[in-house]
Amino acid sequence: AETALRRALEIFLRLNPQSEETAAAAMVLGMNLVMQDDPVSARGLFREALARVKRKDGSLVASLTAGLAYAMMKKGDSAAAEVELQRALDLATQSSEKNYSGAAEILYQLGNFRLQAGERGQAATFWARAEETARREVDPGHPIIAYVLEARAQLLAKGTATEKEQSILLASDAVKILTERLGASEPLIAEAWGIRAEAEWSAGRLAAARSSFETQAHLEAANFTRQLVLKDETRYQKMLKSQTPTDVYLSFHWNAMPDDAASARLAFEAALQRNRTLQD
Repeated sequence: AETALRRALEIFLRLNPQSEETAAAAMVLGMNLVMQDDPVSARGLFREALARVKRKDGSLVASLTAGLAYAMMKKGDSAAAEVELQRALDLATQSSEKNYSGAAEILYQLGNFRLQAGERGQAATFWARAEETARREVDPGHPIIAYVLEARAQLLAKGTATEKEQSILLASDAVKILTERLGASEPLIAEAWGIRAEAEWSAGRLAAARSSFETQAHLEAANFTRQLVLKDETRYQKMLKSQTPTDVYLSFHWNAMPDDAASARLAFEAALQRNRTLQD
C-alpha cells in the first residue's frame, strides 16, 4: 500500500501541489506510516501537506492536523500532540463540512491524554462527548463507542465489587459492538477481548476470564501468521510489541488458575510464539 500511495502522491504533486486531492493523498500515506510505526516520516509528511494546502480550515485540514497529532503521539511527544488535537477539534467543529466521526475520535484521544495527566474527571467528560457525538451524529455502532466503553471498563475494573461487575458489562458491550461491525474473526478486536478478560479476572470470574483470554490469543495468533515478516527484524519486533505481553497470560496462570491445564497451555503457547518457536 505504501508504494502505491507514494506514487499517487507524486502524481498529485506534479499536477497541483496545493490541491485538496494532493493533501488527501498525503493524509492517507501519513496514516499508513503511523500504522507502520514510522512517526518521524509521517510527522514530516503531515507538516508539509499543511504548509502546502491553500485552505487553512475545513474538515481536510482538521484531519491533517489530527494526523500530525497521532504521529506526535507515536513519537512520544504527548504535550505537543494534545495541543494539535485540540486545534484539530476546533477545526472539525467550526467547519461547515462537519466531520463528526473525526471529532469523536479526537475527543476520545483527548480523554486519554487527560487520564494520563491524572485528571479522571476531565477524561470522563471528553469520553462522554466522544460517545454522544458518535451515537447522535454518526452511528450507534461506531467503533469509537466501543473504545470509550473499553476505557471506562479498565478504570472500573480497579474499583469496588460493584464497579468490577459494571466493568464486565461495559467490556462485553465493546466486544459486541466491534464484533457486529468487524466480524468475530477480525484480529483487531483481540484487544477488546483482553479488556473483557481482565475485567472478569478482577471480579473473580476465572473461567469466563480464561475463555476470553483464549479468544484473544486465538485472534492474535491469526494476526501473527497474517503479518509475519521474514528477514526484517525491526518490523518483526514491532509486530511482537503490538501483541498482548506474555506476562499477562503467565500472570493469569500462576496467580489465578495455577492448577488449570488450559490456562497453563495458554501461557505456554504465548511464550513460545513470542520467542519465535511457535508461529501458528
